[in-house]
Amino acid sequence: MPIIEGGCLCGAVCYRSDAEPLMQVACHCETCRKNSGSAFSMNVAVPQDSLRIETGSPRRYEDHNGNAENLK
Repeated sequence: MPIIEGGCLCGAVCYRSDAEPLMQVACHCETCRKNSGSAFSMNVAVPQDSLRIETGSPRRYEDHNGNAENLK
């Protein structure tokens, strides 16, 4: 099984999963471009019960600016 490890840029939150990704997405919406400082962002989704927070306490982020409509 793959091991996926990562965290936030400042290092306060680290996570780990040993599950196969459910999906891998290169998103080109305005918010993802702005957040990554690039033409896209890479996102990986794993089953929630396989995600372990190793350090820190993540906060929730929700995009309410309407860009999700571009994904239709």
